Amino acid sequence: MQNTKSLAAILVLMFGASTISSCQKKKVTEKDAIEYTYINEGSEKAPNGDFLLYNLEITTASDSVIYSTIDQPFPGYLMANDSLTPQNGMDEIFLNLKKR
Repeated sequence: MQNTKSLAAILVLMFGASTISSCQKKKVTEKDAIEYTYINEGSEKAPNGDFLLYNLEITTASDSVIYSTIDQPFPGYLMANDSLTPQNGMDEIFLNLKKR
């Protein structure tokens, strides 16, 4: 019984440490100075014509949710197209999405 409690405590500590160390960096767009964070950022650029699915949550500085796709029946999506030029900060965020 003691070994089980010790193992559980170690697992909780390891999970907590990994959660803290995996915090994502906040980024800021060049065009509009919008602060954003990719929670699960991919590493591979999607080929033109591929569709990228995403969940989006827009919050205030005090973390009040203004808009969210998380509770919607389907996530948002867009087609990858590297020939587009970002016109504003939201374009920068969406055009830099990468697949996982």
